[in-house]
Amino acid sequence: MQSEGKGASHMRTCTGMGFLLCLIGLNASAKAAPPKGKPAPVASKVDADVLPSGHFVGTIASTPNSDRMFTLKITYPEVRLKAGARMPNLSHAHAQYMNNQYRQMMNLQRQVGRIEHHPVHNMMQMQQMYMQVQMAQQRTLARLQQQELQQELRLLQQEIRAIQNMYQVVPVTRSVDFQADANVKVRVKNLPEQFDEKGNIKRYTREELSALKGKDKELIGYESSLESLQSGQVVLVSLRSHKKSHSTALAAPVSKKDKTGEEADSSIEHKMQVTMIVILKDGDALQNATAPSKQKK
Repeated sequence: MQSEGKGASHMRTCTGMGFLLCLIGLNASAKAAPPKGKPAPVASKVDADVLPSGHFVGTIASTPNSDRMFTLKITYPEVRLKAGARMPNLSHAHAQYMNNQYRQMMNLQRQVGRIEHHPVHNMMQMQQMYMQVQMAQQRTLARLQQQELQQELRLLQQEIRAIQNMYQVVPVTRSVDFQADANVKVRVKNLPEQFDEKGNIKRYTREELSALKGKDKELIGYESSLESLQSGQVVLVSLRSHKKSHSTALAAPVSKKDKTGEEADSSIEHKMQVTMIVILKDGDALQNATAPSKQKK
């Protein structure tokens, strides 16, 4: 993951919605029943100051406090060889790529816990590699179907199944503490549905959509606020190196004023801060609460 500029760089990365949907799926799979076999180890909490600049997807465990600190549960895949697995003969280029990526991910896992700070980088790299494999697989299968290359399509599908029979992908979750920038931008990818008095969905007008985009119309989604953040939401955060000001005092909280001046002076700005938070998916409880049932006639 590399450092990027504001505005345009946010847009370039965020426009890959298919990539983000894969990340949401990985987070959701972590809530499912754990697979049989050796359980994944319980990992300690991570400070985002040891992370590189980049974009991370996770589930909100705690919302920003008066120091602008919040916690995400970030899920990454751990790839394991199944018992008795044998290397299949792979002839398709994408199947070979998929197998090589899985092997590289296993090599990264072996390094976890042996090198200071590197384990966290490796975990995030595994998340990115896994999603790249999934996206490449979707694109390749779609291309073969569109071009009606049935023989090659069947070969690739057969080799993908062989790889899936050889590896087990286990979602592992770690809690990461982030600090929001004093001027953090909060966006929501999709607007909440509107309903009329009968419970039917009302569509937003073009004028309403334009207004809801806010001043930063080039950014993903629609304008939101820190107050909209809730535990259980899946969010994308953009992490950047924070430029230190002449004063080391913590900048005033964006939405909370419950710190005294003396307490604020004792707080320290983190070297890595979140410049943008995008709400990708609401928590299940919030979704159930906002979906009205239609009235009976």
